[in-house]
Amino acid sequence: MKDHQANQPHVQVEDSRELQDFQVSLELAIDSEFSYEEQGDMIGMSEVQASKALAYRHLFDKTKSGAYLALAKHAALAGVEIAQNSGIKEALAIPTFNLAKIYEEIEEFDLAVRLYEEALGFITNNPPKHQDREAVRLDFKLHLLILKLRMGDEEVLDEIKETIGFLERI
Repeated sequence: MKDHQANQPHVQVEDSRELQDFQVSLELAIDSEFSYEEQGDMIGMSEVQASKALAYRHLFDKTKSGAYLALAKHAALAGVEIAQNSGIKEALAIPTFNLAKIYEEIEEFDLAVRLYEEALGFITNNPPKHQDREAVRLDFKLHLLILKLRMGDEEVLDEIKETIGFLERI
């Protein structure tokens, strides 16, 4: 498996998105796609789709243009499909998690819950090396629990408190 953390354009994708320079972020994501394909790095290829989805989601938040939300959804779907087609179990967690966030955004809550549950299983059982941290697993778990709470499942309150308590101890 390639070390896709060395892909400089992808690092710049993330940095540009954090600086809210979404056009540059998306342009660099395309550069990363070519680089990952040349390297045969399907984890990187699937995760850069998730990065594109996040940039489009931020553009949707900023502009309220449904076109950006559609682009976010399809970038996230592409990331999951690339991960599935790769046959690499470690490639599934991040794209599935980001697809769940998109479905939550478009209020397809039942599907979002199912995808969060799948993503939590992937990050727990087959995490990519660069994401194999307790904080990442807790992030996935909290997204799932908070969505369940939003959907009226108050039984998750104790689990949310327990998870937050664990966070405070680390």
